[in-house]
Amino acid sequence: MNRTNLILFSSILCFQLLGISVWGASIEVLRDEGAIVIRDNNADGKVISNIPVKTRQEADKIYEEQVRSRKLNKGESADFEPLNPRLEFHDTNGKTFKTISLETDSKIIPRKTEEKIIKSKYLTEKAVITSNDKQYALLSIFTGFSADIDEKGNEQLYYDRVSTCKLEFYDANGVLLWEKQMPEGVSCGDAKFSDNGEIIYVPVGLAETTYTAHIYNKKGDLLLNVPWGSEPVMSPNGKYLALRVAGNPTSTIFYNLENGKSWNPGKRLTIPINGFSNNGKVIVDDIKDKSSFVIDLKQYIGD
Repeated sequence: MNRTNLILFSSILCFQLLGISVWGASIEVLRDEGAIVIRDNNADGKVISNIPVKTRQEADKIYEEQVRSRKLNKGESADFEPLNPRLEFHDTNGKTFKTISLETDSKIIPRKTEEKIIKSKYLTEKAVITSNDKQYALLSIFTGFSADIDEKGNEQLYYDRVSTCKLEFYDANGVLLWEKQMPEGVSCGDAKFSDNGEIIYVPVGLAETTYTAHIYNKKGDLLLNVPWGSEPVMSPNGKYLALRVAGNPTSTIFYNLENGKSWNPGKRLTIPINGFSNNGKVIVDDIKDKSSFVIDLKQYIGD
């Protein structure tokens, strides 16, 4: 290897270690291709027909025709089932150099109970989000038992199913930058990137009840734990966060994710699209008073 090539190789390796995309690499989530599957629920979910679709728009159109137009018979159902959902990593020419399957994996595992050994279905499910610039992807992997199987092969579903979550964070070069394994029984909710891809909001909790949310940066550092809330909204630079938190009364709480300070105005506020600015000023709508105004968060939780 000559000196020029050695320098080039060293630069690429350095960029990859720093999580910087090289050669215009990007990430693509492919989960729209699949089929509208019509099943007879009176016959243990037997497949009646399978209608292939290439896009989600096509799937929505067929679903509308089948369900809204009432073409289904009594006891029949129609659902979209993805075909080979996957996370792809592309080079600058659009060529795929790495793929991660997003399909659900199912296996039967013998499990010992207090009375006997039974067979149980163990599922591995995946969800993924990408940053707006398609340079980073957060993969959530959920594992757990979903059903017991009796001697006749019938499944007895768990109504209080418990999943355990693992997070994997990739850059556009396909490099796993960091991973986080949650404790047994702790699952994850719908994660969210800030617009600039620097901050990731991840709700976590036990079973179906979420108690808190973790705030990570793209290096995998846990910046802050905040109470779980609905309708999370972040400033484009990921510095400020707004959450609607249940209580008496339900209130919107604002956070400065850099200094950890928070402010509760004691009322429920909503933030319109593009209502958050990087300088801490935010446009809000007061649900109760039906008024709109601007709040300068720097006055309450700092710059």
